[in-house]
Amino acid sequence: ATTQEVDDWIFDDIARTFIMDEENREFFQENNPWAMEEMGRRLLEAEQRGLWKADPEVLDALKSLYLEIEGWMEERMGDVGGEFQGGAIDVVTADEVKAWKEKMSKVLGE
Repeated sequence: ATTQEVDDWIFDDIARTFIMDEENREFFQENNPWAMEEMGRRLLEAEQRGLWKADPEVLDALKSLYLEIEGWMEERMGDVGGEFQGGAIDVVTADEVKAWKEKMSKVLGE
């Protein structure tokens, strides 16, 4: 997506197919809610970073369903004692990526 080679309709279709489709959502809810949450979170991140200009109806539905997904995940987990490892998204700028690439080139002797 950061290459700007992924058309907006592809993101829209992913959201419609895997998050908005009730049958698929129920499948993920029963079998792997963490994958569903991750997809939703990554789609929202792409929109927020300007990598995807979402269809307004798709974005509204995605935001609403993401809150629902978070709710049933929390409900399913119940009280969690001790440490819990969750997902994280680090957002970096193009300049930070360039600087990291330059450092890695030096480390690798390129």
